[in-house]
Amino acid sequence: MNDKTKDAIHHQLDCMQVKLLDIGIKKPGGHFLCKKWTHNQLLDDKCLRYLKWKNFDGYDIYARPDYDKNQGLILVDDVDTAKIEQMQSRGMQPCCMIESSPGNYQVLVRVSDAPIDNPIATLIAQLLAKEFGGDQAADWRHYFRLAGFTNRKPEHKTGHYAPWVLIHDCMGLPAQKGPDLIAWAKRRHAKIKVMDRNMPNRIKILRNKVSPNDFFISEAKRLVATYGFNTNYSQLDWMIATDMLSRGYTRSQVQDAMIRHSPRLNDRKPSHQIDYVKRTVNKAFVKFFGAGNS
Repeated sequence: MNDKTKDAIHHQLDCMQVKLLDIGIKKPGGHFLCKKWTHNQLLDDKCLRYLKWKNFDGYDIYARPDYDKNQGLILVDDVDTAKIEQMQSRGMQPCCMIESSPGNYQVLVRVSDAPIDNPIATLIAQLLAKEFGGDQAADWRHYFRLAGFTNRKPEHKTGHYAPWVLIHDCMGLPAQKGPDLIAWAKRRHAKIKVMDRNMPNRIKILRNKVSPNDFFISEAKRLVATYGFNTNYSQLDWMIATDMLSRGYTRSQVQDAMIRHSPRLNDRKPSHQIDYVKRTVNKAFVKFFGAGNS
């Protein structure tokens, strides 16, 4: 008898065309496990039994390519079929379509057969998320669902039924507009780098004499004291990042301070703290300087 989970994973991996994978195993609101497996290891019966058991035990199963450099794949999270049709009509057709919950999709767009620089991939991910209404927390190596398992988030359950994560028919082909997206992102990245170098001159504000670490700690304590149990820590990070940038601290200073002193960062963002911090600070920088022009 065919193993439908194995078939679904095999189809998804064929569309992705990657050999090394980072498998995330997470209980909603709880513990996060990480396994680094090859394509063949993931399809091994022993590994599949382990993942099926964890899924049955309430864990969600995620994946992403396990490389230091983006492999030409861009995730657009949280879109519907109407948005996917728009992507297809504009030459940004997905190479892989994952129905993560009924009517809700995560799609992968292949913009290049070769690896691309991570900042370039992040800019493309942010552009596609903005253009097609996807999750705005987009970057170059976000986790996405692994097909063939169930979505264990309580809000998606119907009674005791948890919906299956489905893989839809895809060809795994590069998007027609892939080269154009890369060219746009390279131009945008070059402009942002120039803006970063010129930041102290543009804002006309003397650099705060307080060290970046001390400033972040002080502001975090103040905001937590203000909001108490209702503190949204991601919003706290955003508020402090924009404030520090407005005072003349550099992006690298803000990132370093956030990594060191953001409250409960390891618990909130297990396994991807650095990605989260870079994404938050970069978005704050673009927002503050109005770098929306391409």
